Amino acid sequence: MSQWAGSDPKGAVAFIESLPSDVPRGNLVNGLGSRWAQIEPDAAYEWASQQTDPGVRTEALTSALSSWANNDPSGAAAKAAAVPAGPEQERAMASILGEFVRSDPQRAATWFSEFTEGELRNQAESTLLSHWAREDPAAAATYLNGMKEGDS
Repeated sequence: MSQWAGSDPKGAVAFIESLPSDVPRGNLVNGLGSRWAQIEPDAAYEWASQQTDPGVRTEALTSALSSWANNDPSGAAAKAAAVPAGPEQERAMASILGEFVRSDPQRAATWFSEFTEGELRNQAESTLLSHWAREDPAAAATYLNGMKEGDS
């Protein structure tokens, strides 16, 4: 599916949509969304967001956004923020978190500082601190000191 999506994403979409409803589509959708987002991220996102089956939509969005984040984490973050609030948005944001932290940890920290308190924000901070602890311990210490000052 990945190769097909790279050369003819609309043909791959037509194939998936032609399958009987009892055929599992998760792996196909994942491959399509991931590969298509590498070459046409906006088109892949639009296709994913228009899926009517909630499970297929979530799978398509997370694979497309995760792949998009490999090349443009800020663009993927903006699209993830546009997903309606709720579990689907949280999965979309979580899918790009690691790549965003690896490519631009400071911007990622600013991005997720706007998240509401909860599991996603905790996951984001944990991912950021793990990355910084390995790659830039001084930045991790600065971030932690800033957290302590903000808490008091």
